[in-house]
Amino acid sequence: MTTLAVICRSMVAAEVESAPRLQAVNGDWGFHEAQPGPSQLPRVLLIGDSIVGGYHTAVTAGLQGKAQVDYWTTGLHEGSKELHELLAKVLSHGPYDIIHFNIGLHGWQKDRVPDARYEPLMREYIGILKSKAPHAKLIWCSTTPITMKGDQSKLDPVNNPTIEARDATMVKLANELGFQVDDLYGLMIKDIPTCKGNKKDDQFHWAPPGVKAQAEEVTSVILKCLPTATNRN
Repeated sequence: MTTLAVICRSMVAAEVESAPRLQAVNGDWGFHEAQPGPSQLPRVLLIGDSIVGGYHTAVTAGLQGKAQVDYWTTGLHEGSKELHELLAKVLSHGPYDIIHFNIGLHGWQKDRVPDARYEPLMREYIGILKSKAPHAKLIWCSTTPITMKGDQSKLDPVNNPTIEARDATMVKLANELGFQVDDLYGLMIKDIPTCKGNKKDDQFHWAPPGVKAQAEEVTSVILKCLPTATNRN
């Protein structure tokens, strides 16, 4: 068994989300490495929760012939004790030219990641990205809205403010620490009824129109940041 297979198996075993409402898309937690392609192609890493699980296939297709795309979908939250160790293992499969990341839908629940711990934990997380992938362009995408169960046209008044506050913290860190922001929250909130479709009881995930919009946005942002063969590190 290859080292990669061992790492992937250990990741999948470790990444268990206990809340039924936040299960992986198709049960697909873990690290997935692209098939080797032309060596001159830039390498992209997508990191996220089940939101990335929805759009990574379309993003990979949109970048075909332009970049090799690895992805890591994880059910861990910002305070999970194994998160940083697994992040370092994933980054060891670089070097990556672009890392597009977010895991925000798993840490807002009561007592998981207290508000006071969120910023220090994300500073540490970004520190690992910068130390293990020093030449990568970092793009953080904002966490998407939480809607009302049974009424997809409204935001959850209890829990969505936490998402907004933590997104605002990350924008502040982006300005301070020098990474780019991809505003998927702003994209989704423009037309929640269409983006939710018939998912009236699903507060977190998105119907095909929403997933398509996210994939197009992420692909567009990454394409604009791809290095040329002559300026790759």
